[in-house]
Amino acid sequence: MKKSLLASLLIVWSAAASTDFRSERIVTPASAGPNRLDPDVAIIAGAGTGLRDLRLFDSAGAEVPYLLVDPPAREPQWVAGAVLPVASTKTTSGFEVDFRRARRIDRVRLDGLSAPYLKRVRLEGSGDRARWTLLAAEATVFDLPDERLTNDSVAFDAGDYRYVRVTWDDRSSARIRPPASVLARLAGSGAEPARLRVPVAFQKRISEPRRSRYRLTLPGARLPIEAIEISAANANVHRRAEVLEPRLLAAQVAPAALGASQLRRVERGGAAAEEMAVAIAPPTGADLELVVDDADNPPLD
Repeated sequence: MKKSLLASLLIVWSAAASTDFRSERIVTPASAGPNRLDPDVAIIAGAGTGLRDLRLFDSAGAEVPYLLVDPPAREPQWVAGAVLPVASTKTTSGFEVDFRRARRIDRVRLDGLSAPYLKRVRLEGSGDRARWTLLAAEATVFDLPDERLTNDSVAFDAGDYRYVRVTWDDRSSARIRPPASVLARLAGSGAEPARLRVPVAFQKRISEPRRSRYRLTLPGARLPIEAIEISAANANVHRRAEVLEPRLLAAQVAPAALGASQLRRVERGGAAAEEMAVAIAPPTGADLELVVDDADNPPLD
């Protein structure tokens, strides 16, 4: 979970639990008094687990105290709306939803759609049903029981809306009936903090038949990593993947398993449903190995 720093500061130093600083960063506060700083990968990697080695100094070199603040844990609050019909065209269909008064919302969930489906959708919001704001130009919702892939909600930037319009793209997929119910999540009620995502350098390695091996180089050691996400252009994927870390055991370097998962991706009519992440335990070093069982398929693109 992401933490925030509240402090009046000019310079951020990352210390190695001593006076020998490994790295430093200049930070300019937005205003006098408390300021918020979201730690990035460089700060997390340099300051140790829990940011225990982080030190802040002002322009005169005096150490500045700071406060670590965890995001509040809240239960999401959902409000139901009334589904209203709208006219269809040759390539689109959909509906509108009335939440009875303007509410600050940041996600819409569609319940009771008949599976299986994989649909592209456009989402708009309005306060008066006359002027509309684009919330999501091209999102994807899906429920594919055979592939065990589900996503029935669309997230967007929080705003005050009474009405939401859902427009299905029917050019490459069959039309579906309106949902049994539509719920909107009140902004700030249970939304998880945005996860920090960074690209990881990787290199394909020599491997045995029917498998692909990749060496991953992380930005630093002992990072609180939750998962490795893989992006591939293959239309359909169903392969097991494992993440390993070389560790010294009994005077020998041996691979230790950090996590494994089934990679799944389905593409139909230009829309894609996927779960391409491998949840892992936090690594100790900066070098990992990703192993993908290709079976009789070519390697991932």
